[in-house]
Amino acid sequence: MMRSKASKLLDALGGEKQKWRVANRVIDTRFETLEGDCLVGAGVMIYLAQFTDKFRAKYIQKWIDMLEDSSKLKVSLNFDFVALFADKIKVKEWAINELPNDPFAICNAIIIE
Repeated sequence: MMRSKASKLLDALGGEKQKWRVANRVIDTRFETLEGDCLVGAGVMIYLAQFTDKFRAKYIQKWIDMLEDSSKLKVSLNFDFVALFADKIKVKEWAINELPNDPFAICNAIIIE
């Protein structure tokens, strides 16, 4: 009887082991680009806050290209300032309080917060 319960538990945990392996790979991949993403994000906050979305996008891409060419820092393939720095709960609160729910407005809110 005890053995069957232990077997059931081990069988149930077998799926969890696979989930942890996948999660570990995702985390490893994310850490590879964390420094570069944060550097570009800091540049957005410090240098690009007052500019339009198109201007920001142009310079973000220039910075990413420079980093890839001249340093060991990696940046995410699809760098996303909002995904990197946003607190999803705060973004929902802003939407409830009628802040425009587009990436540019959310980016601005993150910068001024």
